[in-house]
Amino acid sequence: MKPSMLSILAFLIGACIFCTGYPVIEVVDAQSKRPRQEPKLPEGPQRPSPKKPNDPVEELNRLVVMVKCQIGDQESFGAGIIFGVSSNRLYIATANHVVRHELDEAQKLRVQLKWMPGEWKAAELLDNTDRDADLTVLAIDLNSQGIRVDGLRWDQLGDISSLKSGDSVYSVGYPNGEPWRSFVTPDKVYRSSLASILFESNFVSPGNSGGALLNNKRELVGMIRDVGKAVSIQSVVDIVSQWGYCKSPVIRTTHK
Repeated sequence: MKPSMLSILAFLIGACIFCTGYPVIEVVDAQSKRPRQEPKLPEGPQRPSPKKPNDPVEELNRLVVMVKCQIGDQESFGAGIIFGVSSNRLYIATANHVVRHELDEAQKLRVQLKWMPGEWKAAELLDNTDRDADLTVLAIDLNSQGIRVDGLRWDQLGDISSLKSGDSVYSVGYPNGEPWRSFVTPDKVYRSSLASILFESNFVSPGNSGGALLNNKRELVGMIRDVGKAVSIQSVVDIVSQWGYCKSPVIRTTHK
């Protein structure tokens, strides 16, 4: 055997002895001093975990609900605004005319929540009404219907006093049966007070009643009553407070 072949053979034998005679080196995390483990790859399709919205518009949309019911032989639909929650009930403000026509009251009353798309939940029409504000309250039993309300933001009210003529406002509701429909092009404030907001509207249509009116910061400033008319959200909060609902968490403003 040639010297060069002997040298190669000796090198291979030495390498085998080295590999079998010493322990395998582990990669260790410098902070934990523990062996670093390679991440395991999923074995099959994975369902993503639900994420809380971080878009201000989407967060506010979670306070707006879709409403439909039967009044006499007519179908009625509109929207509502979640204003509070107790241990087992969710409270919603809406326009009274969406759920009452003269002496007739809503039957088969259903509400759809933003975080449970396509699911219509039974709701109860409560007795409280305010004729001037066209306001009433709905309630949903949370426990019996398996509804969770984690992640709702209550500090989403805009500064009503800062609204002035010409300011942009946006509506969110159930116009023509399109849930959470809003438009990129704004409507414009005509006149506002601490009690009401009048605005020039090209977009409000049947189904917007009871829905939200937002300012240009996408903060909640009103509840829509009719085309171009909204009751200020501060009035809504004041009225439901008088009715005793503020014992539960209630939507509020961050402005002092």
